[in-house]
Amino acid sequence: MRVLFVCSGNTCRSPMAQALAGAWLADHPDRDAEAIDVASAGLVAYPGQAASPGAAQAMAACGLSLADHRAVPLTPDTAQGADLILAMTEGHARAVRRLAPGARVESLCAYAGAPGEVADPYGGDAAVYAACARQLADLTARAMERLRAEGQR
Repeated sequence: MRVLFVCSGNTCRSPMAQALAGAWLADHPDRDAEAIDVASAGLVAYPGQAASPGAAQAMAACGLSLADHRAVPLTPDTAQGADLILAMTEGHARAVRRLAPGARVESLCAYAGAPGEVADPYGGDAAVYAACARQLADLTARAMERLRAEGQR
């Protein structure tokens, strides 16, 4: 099972979601969790761009590293290669659906059963990134729990 987190530039929200989901899966090992691969991409990403300093700092505060992250643009092939695409906003989800008709796409909030969207922290201060990281930690945990429950059906 390949889960792809998508945002705009793949330097803030989606790499943070990927790191947090990967950490959640590592902390909750079972047969189904081991079969889940998480990745991220951006709708308007510049290939090879590093994670934003704010995202890297927020993840470091969570004990995670984005040092090796490099932005990946979302392509039709990348989207079609994912079993589930979780977008940060409904706008992102609509854009992914246009790019890859037939792909399974939902907003992360909707899939996690939470209201709202994940606001872009880009350009914000450390507190904005920390708040985004807390929201993403909650949403990715809920999403991974749901995904694991769906796999057990």
